[in-house]
Amino acid sequence: MRRALVLLLLAAATAAAVWLAFPRPEPPAPVVATPPNEPPAVGEVEPTALPQRSALPPPEDGAPGSETRARLVGRVFDALGQPLADCTVAFTEFDPERSLDAAEAARGSAQTGQDGRFTVYLEPHGVGVVTLVHRDFPLRVVRHRLAVPPGEVHDLGDLTLSSQPGLVVSVTARTGGAVAGAVVTATPAMHDVSLPAALQTLAERSAVTDSAGQAVLYGIDAGPYRVRVEAPQRAVAEKQHLHPENPPRAPHLAFVLDGGHTLRGRVTVAGAADLGRTIVRAEPVDGGPALEDLARPTGEFRLAGAQQGRYRVTVESVRFGSGQGEVEVPGAALTIQLDPGRTLRGFVRARRSGRAVAGALVVAEPEDGWPLIRAGEPVRPSARTGADGDFAIAGLPAGRFTLRVSSDAFVSSRFGPFAADAGPVELLLDAGVAVHGTLHHGGTPVAGAHIEAVACRGEGTAFALWRASHGERRQTTSGPDGAFDLAGLPVEGQRLIVVAEGCAQWLSPPLSGSEGDRLDLGTIQLVPEAILEGRAPPHARVCLDHTGLAGIAFTTEADGAGRYAFRGLPAGTYELSYHSAAGRKATIQPSKTSVTLAVGERRDLSSAH
Repeated sequence: MRRALVLLLLAAATAAAVWLAFPRPEPPAPVVATPPNEPPAVGEVEPTALPQRSALPPPEDGAPGSETRARLVGRVFDALGQPLADCTVAFTEFDPERSLDAAEAARGSAQTGQDGRFTVYLEPHGVGVVTLVHRDFPLRVVRHRLAVPPGEVHDLGDLTLSSQPGLVVSVTARTGGAVAGAVVTATPAMHDVSLPAALQTLAERSAVTDSAGQAVLYGIDAGPYRVRVEAPQRAVAEKQHLHPENPPRAPHLAFVLDGGHTLRGRVTVAGAADLGRTIVRAEPVDGGPALEDLARPTGEFRLAGAQQGRYRVTVESVRFGSGQGEVEVPGAALTIQLDPGRTLRGFVRARRSGRAVAGALVVAEPEDGWPLIRAGEPVRPSARTGADGDFAIAGLPAGRFTLRVSSDAFVSSRFGPFAADAGPVELLLDAGVAVHGTLHHGGTPVAGAHIEAVACRGEGTAFALWRASHGERRQTTSGPDGAFDLAGLPVEGQRLIVVAEGCAQWLSPPLSGSEGDRLDLGTIQLVPEAILEGRAPPHARVCLDHTGLAGIAFTTEADGAGRYAFRGLPAGTYELSYHSAAGRKATIQPSKTSVTLAVGERRDLSSAH
């Protein structure tokens, strides 16, 4: 018996030695979303995961144009320290401190690889928001108000997405039986006003019920949600759900659906065959989930999933305003008649010659300056002039409107205000001055440079924010021979600013001429850029003002380590200051630092801060 036991132990030891001698495959990444009724996989990162991070190979960098675009790099891990693939890293332009109407364009995005690494290439932009989006994890905002200059690389480091137990939703019919194929959507009931509206929908989660009538929604963060269930032939149902922080098991939410009806109707406008974008929204008079959809261009609409009862239906058209009606469901189709509104007509002509100006854009803006809000979005009614310079802007509400007219060959002008139903109005445009020039750097033509005309009246502190203005700008790009032309500039009160890669920004003297003049600036010699780097408090707003050239001012934001960089600087003396990251009421650095830069100089002030 003892001999058999010894042989068994020897055999086991031999097998273990052989197993250890062969390389073992890496264990699969853990499931990030916690299954229903199981505790969440949340805890401290295992010590063995930390060396694995530094052992990952560096990313390859071979994307075309990568030497001129800004880059965001880093790695994404789950809560156990394992690299997370298929995570979307996105940069969305947004600066709430300047304007709530700031651009919300996605300037760059990338997917993480199997090693969790990512490289996001950014087109020219201002400041923005960096987000991590994965179907199994709650949305995470990595950075607010991040700015990365062209050509710079910003390392976001190691980023972690933490998982939460999902939400289990069961759906049954009032008559009995599970409802398969129902769409379940969970939308956060509260929005972060510091984020652009384009990002709010990223936190929304949805799933489809299986044959047992169950659906599991992963990536649900702690907080209040509105959960909506839609299924064919069933009435839409909604519930409020407060998702707890790290619950021991996935919460459960049960829905019982009634039979549904279809609410039908038509929107009409006298004399209009196409209504444009029209939103139809139906709300139960006695309370309940609202239904919303777009009407067809001909005006017909169908809203499925209505419950039995009375509905208040609101219609909003971008062209013809809004209307309202009530209908009983089930019942006859509803017809809503919209007021065609007023039409403002007129002609656009050249002041000196009297000839018609074709192709000019005429935009009607309410006299008080606020845009019309129709179908849930700002609307600026407009029309282009025809061959005879005539225009007609239809669908205006009662009131007075200012007309803003722009044309490539004439000075942009504002006229009015005029009553919405005024008779034909005549708008006269000035030709202004045209500007021509050629850009060279080191004896070589500079192609692709950005040339822009900016107002130089009231230069100083306010002029430093010219980049943030929302006014119309005249701008162009230099051709292969370095030449550029800009027409329709006011006869005075304008400068040209030239921005070219690797060159110092060039600012012209104030332009001045007579109506119809063509100003030739000759050959403009651009010089190498100066670069200033340094350190400030993390995420501080850093300001750089040229003391010798009015209107030359730069701003940027320091990164998490306090690093900042200014490129494209002309030679001269600057005043450097910064605001802390506390926001608009932040205190400015007590004493400004004076910095003198030579042509093409690169200065690092890190040791001075």
